[in-house]
Amino acid sequence: MDILAITEKPDAEVALDRSLAQEESQSKTAEQGKEVRKAVQWRRKVVKLGSILVRRGVPNADALAKITSPDKSFSNLRTEIEAKVNLLKTYAPKAPNVDYAKGLIDAGASISIDLKEKDAAQELDIAKLPKKTRDAYLYKGLLYLSLKQVNDAGQGLDEPAGPYTLGIYHRRQAGKGSQGKGKGDTTA
Repeated sequence: MDILAITEKPDAEVALDRSLAQEESQSKTAEQGKEVRKAVQWRRKVVKLGSILVRRGVPNADALAKITSPDKSFSNLRTEIEAKVNLLKTYAPKAPNVDYAKGLIDAGASISIDLKEKDAAQELDIAKLPKKTRDAYLYKGLLYLSLKQVNDAGQGLDEPAGPYTLGIYHRRQAGKGSQGKGKGDTTA
């Protein structure tokens, strides 16, 4: 049995693997997007209920009426939902519609679990990536950290910080500075 025949795939097979992995990744990302939208809608309902409780004079209900994590990252959103579910358990008896508040508690707990499962599934998919792809992500992360240090240092200068932007890191902006006038200009 030829070892090379087993370990090396023909180019067509590799391309098919890549396209399937890309489709699967897009599908997972779409699923995550649905969960985030559901979580954001739930959070809006809770904030609305919180503002109603504040107007009714319920003490310390203002924590429900505020969005504590405006970004939509999975971990921050899940943490905020879990915190708001715990607050809702405290304030549900004081809500104008107790059944509605209890429904929000159940929905929030379910959304938190769904976010956790979708995030875990995406992390498992990253582990399935080929080693070269994972290495590329690692090096890209290290590059980002290095460029961020340069960017931070450039922010402390008295001159414009234009040459120290992260445009070189972001592909969409990298070409805009080729004339030396836009973002991403990395020439000094």
